[in-house]
Amino acid sequence: MNSRFGRKKTKNPPYFSHEFIITNHGDIVSVLAMLIIVGLLHKGTHVLSSSFIFIQYNNTDENQENALLYSPGAKDLCVIFFYTLICIVSHAVLQEYLFDKVTRKLSLTKVRLAKFNESAHLACFYALSTVWAAYSIINEGFIENLSSLWDNYPQRWLPFWIKLFFITQICYWLHDYPELYFQRVKKELIPARLFHATMYLLGISLAYVGGLTKLCMVVLVLHYGTDFFLHVSRALHLADYKFASFGFTIWNLTFIPVRMACVILGFLTLHHGLGKYSVTLVRIADGNFNTPSIRHICYCFLRQHYVYILIPNN
Repeated sequence: MNSRFGRKKTKNPPYFSHEFIITNHGDIVSVLAMLIIVGLLHKGTHVLSSSFIFIQYNNTDENQENALLYSPGAKDLCVIFFYTLICIVSHAVLQEYLFDKVTRKLSLTKVRLAKFNESAHLACFYALSTVWAAYSIINEGFIENLSSLWDNYPQRWLPFWIKLFFITQICYWLHDYPELYFQRVKKELIPARLFHATMYLLGISLAYVGGLTKLCMVVLVLHYGTDFFLHVSRALHLADYKFASFGFTIWNLTFIPVRMACVILGFLTLHHGLGKYSVTLVRIADGNFNTPSIRHICYCFLRQHYVYILIPNN
């Protein structure tokens, strides 16, 4: 069986074998996604399929005329499942039709090839996410000044494109887990990849559910914007392009200042800003998690993440 998304094989592997699943995972997942989409065409399955495809929990904010806003909810899990499938398919398409064509012209070892593919995918994702987040912040007037990071907490009601941004972020880092299997990542590289994906997944998910969406978006723009140069430069370096050094120079100049800015913004928001509106007990119905202990845990999480990435070889 020739796969659109996997590398072509001279001999077909047995059905349901590891080789078959890995080679054809893009086709398999795309079929599953198409079944959900086709469900929209039938009355009996339209409601079920809609819960997987369309963003849920919309409401019109009384303070903003004709502004349709969205909040987090349990049905987001269905949407996350569907768009995680889309992330897997998109990953397979990029790999087959772009990155594999580039690497065929290069003489890379398996380890260097794995690092090239990882950096190439991350560079694309970081570029898209940075532009998307920055445009949404400016276009929606989401953050007008520094105090906007903590004003009107919990920040649960979001414009459509900002809620979709957070859903996409969660889906991307969630899809990184099965990709370790699909991409045959070497065992020695798995722990770092798992930790990297888990830290992003936990941080973004907790910010989304806990109403810290504005702080999260600013940190992601700063963080992704600098790491874009790192991964573009690393991919070019692995491909033996000399001008990769220019990107490394930009990353070296911005790495420490941006990390420090993220930590400072986290401190200002979690301790200075939200400290004024602290509550003694969590109010789950209102989405208010602004207790001293939770704020301290969130700040420690942010700080420890940056301590980890400052360690060499991570």
